[in-house]
Amino acid sequence: MNLLLMKKTLLITFDFFPSVGGVSYYWMKLAHAIGSSDFVVMAPPLPAGVQEMSTSYPIVRLPFLSRVFRPAWVVLIINLLRVIKTQKPDVVIVGQILPVGTAVWILSFFMKLPYVVSCHGMDIVHQKSTRKRWLMKSILSRASAVIVNSHYTANALESLDVSTSRISYVYPCPVNTPTATSSQSTQYKTGHTLLTVCRLVPRKGHEYVIQALPEVLKKYPDTHYVIVGDGPYQQTLHSLVKELGLETSVRFMGALPDQEVRAWYGQADVFVMTPVDIAGDVEGFGIVYLEANAFALPVIATATGGVEEAVIDGQSGIVVRQGEVSSISQAIVRLFDDPEYAHVLGRYGKERVLRDFSWNIQARNLINVIDRVKL
Repeated sequence: MNLLLMKKTLLITFDFFPSVGGVSYYWMKLAHAIGSSDFVVMAPPLPAGVQEMSTSYPIVRLPFLSRVFRPAWVVLIINLLRVIKTQKPDVVIVGQILPVGTAVWILSFFMKLPYVVSCHGMDIVHQKSTRKRWLMKSILSRASAVIVNSHYTANALESLDVSTSRISYVYPCPVNTPTATSSQSTQYKTGHTLLTVCRLVPRKGHEYVIQALPEVLKKYPDTHYVIVGDGPYQQTLHSLVKELGLETSVRFMGALPDQEVRAWYGQADVFVMTPVDIAGDVEGFGIVYLEANAFALPVIATATGGVEEAVIDGQSGIVVRQGEVSSISQAIVRLFDDPEYAHVLGRYGKERVLRDFSWNIQARNLINVIDRVKL
């Protein structure tokens, strides 16, 4: 069902179908949920051979960057003017503060152009350039509102002088949720199954779970640790598994299609992902925790970045200090020892996801932000 949109809105985003990644999926699902002809998406051209998806909202494809002019985003200003002239939006949503925000900010000095800026966390935290931080602060100062995906991102905006009164929350929602085939059987039909689903990179903390496994196996020798995902850290993790003699207990599945990922969620007993803060590279939110909760799985997480917003300690999962191997093993054993407690955590997590983290709910939050923009 389409949601009621009172102001014609133009979303300008680098990240949209067919690009992959959290931000692309975030904007695509919000646009689908709103589903209005008055919600226009401006995105880069499709790659050769890729067909446009069928939508109930218009998508305008134009180049964002020039291969000739410098700065490259000058072409974005030119094409944005064309879109504004034809679409006549009341409000513009800036999908990425740089460089999309730069183009919109410049145009706002020459025309009436109320705009809302969306921030995702790493776009703010990782930007150390004094010039670019000044530019971000300038862009945000003229914005009618600022959208964030977590309190972690909101806190990061304090350094750019954004008051909390101007911030609104539009959360990401789970990618994989239960379907009729989610509980299909997988290789392990007995024993205890731990599951991690994420990229294999150092900050995700796989090695701490692997190091915690020998202690778990002392009490629960039938435990299997299933790792779904791929990435540059894979060989390092393989070496650690071999060093600890865990080849029969750890299974690397690689990247899997969504249907198979859902099957593993349906098979697992506990979801565990223990990220760490590495030189400011942190877990901004942790949508996979909500995915696991959607399958009524209890989760084990670490207190870093925006994780404690995705996981409520003692209610939807257990949150331990980052890098503490003994705490991880104790949390796993506790959930294996007390299936009823594990069930209570998983059940609450599922109820919370259904209540707070659907795309329709978050699309309504976005529309509320748009409605409050003064024209």
